[in-house]
Amino acid sequence: MNRLIKFLKRPETWLVVGLLVVAGLAHGWNMTGYPYIENDEATYISRGWQFITTGQLDVYTYRYDHAPLGWITIGAWLWLTGGTDNLFGSFVTSGRVFMLIIHLSSCVLLYAVTKRLTHGSKAAGFGAVLIFSLSPLGIYFQRRILLDNLMTFWVLLSLWWASRPAHQLHHYIWSAVFLGIAVLTKLNAIFFLPAFWYLIWKKADPGHRLHALLYWTFVVGAMILVFFLYAALKGELLPAPRDASGQPLHVSMVETFQLQLGRGDFAWPWQARSSFRLNLNTWALKDPFILLGGAIGLIGLTAMAIWRRRRYPYLIVLAVACWLYLLFLARGKIVIDLYIVPYIPLLAATIASFWVVLGQELWPRRWRWFRRVHLAAGFILLLLTLSVLGAKPYTVSETSNQQAALDWVQTHIPTSAHIVADNYVYPYFVQQRAYQHVSYFFTAEYDPEVRQTYDDDWRNIEYLILTHEIVSQIKAGTTPKMKLILITPNWSPILRLVPQVSSIYRIIFRPMATGLKFIGLRVAMRSSSKIPGHISKTITLLVMAK
Repeated sequence: MNRLIKFLKRPETWLVVGLLVVAGLAHGWNMTGYPYIENDEATYISRGWQFITTGQLDVYTYRYDHAPLGWITIGAWLWLTGGTDNLFGSFVTSGRVFMLIIHLSSCVLLYAVTKRLTHGSKAAGFGAVLIFSLSPLGIYFQRRILLDNLMTFWVLLSLWWASRPAHQLHHYIWSAVFLGIAVLTKLNAIFFLPAFWYLIWKKADPGHRLHALLYWTFVVGAMILVFFLYAALKGELLPAPRDASGQPLHVSMVETFQLQLGRGDFAWPWQARSSFRLNLNTWALKDPFILLGGAIGLIGLTAMAIWRRRRYPYLIVLAVACWLYLLFLARGKIVIDLYIVPYIPLLAATIASFWVVLGQELWPRRWRWFRRVHLAAGFILLLLTLSVLGAKPYTVSETSNQQAALDWVQTHIPTSAHIVADNYVYPYFVQQRAYQHVSYFFTAEYDPEVRQTYDDDWRNIEYLILTHEIVSQIKAGTTPKMKLILITPNWSPILRLVPQVSSIYRIIFRPMATGLKFIGLRVAMRSSSKIPGHISKTITLLVMAK
């Protein structure tokens, strides 16, 4: 009890509580309305609940595209909050509440880790959490149900254990366990390994430094090895033999990794056509300040960590972690926009740490005055961000159109209908409702077992729930069967506004003698201009193929 009273009397306790209030409001306000429900969110929810209810790692064939611990964690959360009769309503809403909890937990860890790496600076921890929580780029991704958010939490927890002041061997063992969990949540966490090695080597007592490093590496490696052992025991580790038609007889982890590593054409990161450069432009539109500030902070912090390495021996850990993950992003192959997620807290910590250390070194006698400048700069940055990027995350609903589509389908379409849809509808219809034949659009295109459900003939697909994601895939040529629904000469699309829901457009196909060549897509894209700009990106089209 006395410890609790002392803890509550500490000013730092209330500083952290204040930060959590700010982070909770910034993250939680309108979190179910913005951003729109993305494919990956529904995929992880579906896989997680499938594991809880059946023990299977995927609703279809598990292909080792990700390690499974992340969605198993999400599935456990759904079970704890009531399962199909969820405390928060839909699985997606429940998942976003879980992301709020994960974000707040990550804020506490980020504060503690940044403070330790900067030789006990509360100002650095304060600045890191403030930037992390108020970044529009962070809000856009941290609200979503992504494995990357879970992975970020486990990496920060591992750093918290590895950076503890006491030099005890079991601290490093716990650090290894949590980094192993991070890797089994999202494999990208493996790129932080060298930063941890350096931290443990510098942090551990010289008497057991080598033991600490070896134990830590063994535990992390043993946990990662479980993933490969699982594939080996199932006979799915090595490349699969082929049948007479050249198709593999089963999935293979090695072949999936080869496919993942080979995705996209190589391009140097500074080339305009590179995936990194394209995504960098997209990230900059959402939040140019954290990217520009992070770039300046990373260069400055690296120089400061080398110059003042005796006074700040652990700053280099933060710099190394940032450079390593930047190398991963800029490696020249495909980069997905959500890969930026674990980099956001690192950039936030880098900016705050560099600013604080710079002030302590250049104006040590005026540090109190500089701290006030530090706080003022943070609030000015916040105001600039809000003024430039607007209040969209707090006022706009990008999910109302998606929810309206779900409600309309449930009211008007029988549960026995064959529906191909964007992934976001799957947990709602199949796992929380009684719909029997709902398939992911990509799986309906390529999975042989799913194709058998409609006799491998697109004409047996009764409904196509179309979103901007499916449109982009059709335009890219990756879903030819979905394309056939829209361009076959004997079918003509007629655009009709669904009267019950003003933002849903219904395309009814009727026989016609002449070819169309993407008339359906053109109609769909033109219709978005009639909708308010804030929901045009998430326009949902219901295509009736019969």
